[in-house]
Amino acid sequence: MKRILLTAWLILPLAVVVLLCVWIARSLQHGAINAPPPRGQGAGATGGANALGEILAGRRADGTSREPEAMEPWIIIVEDRSGLSSKASPVYVANSLMKWDPAVPDTAMELGNDGLWRWIVEVPAGGEAFEFAFTRGSWDNAEGVPGEPLPARRTLPRDVAPDEVGFRTATFVIESFRDGKPE
Repeated sequence: MKRILLTAWLILPLAVVVLLCVWIARSLQHGAINAPPPRGQGAGATGGANALGEILAGRRADGTSREPEAMEPWIIIVEDRSGLSSKASPVYVANSLMKWDPAVPDTAMELGNDGLWRWIVEVPAGGEAFEFAFTRGSWDNAEGVPGEPLPARRTLPRDVAPDEVGFRTATFVIESFRDGKPE
């Protein structure tokens, strides 16, 4: 009797494995196994993978692409008809890429010999519109009329073709600043 029980005890795990293999094979043939929808971190094509799965799938751990975003170089040219800007009080380009700070040194335009202000910027290609406003270092002396609300934000035109070097150019005119006087 002990031999029979010992033999059954040894054969039982093998029989369970064989039965599971048969059940899995039949389920795969009939499509009975349905995967739940992916959830959680990386729940895209990786099927809910963790950060390592995202990296192996060619993305960052947060699921965003590792490909650099395509950028377009622009030259923004401004004519200040108010005559209030100068090298001591330059025109700045407060913008959506710089958290709307009206006086970031990197957004100061350069005054050319022709009296026009120029600024070169790279903006994301084809994405959201690049929004900006012209200031002279503060919202109190931003483009506009004294006592009136700030003007609407400007955007770059969408129909400008790049020049032979790849730059797109947009020209704007400032009629007045909100403070109405030079600094």
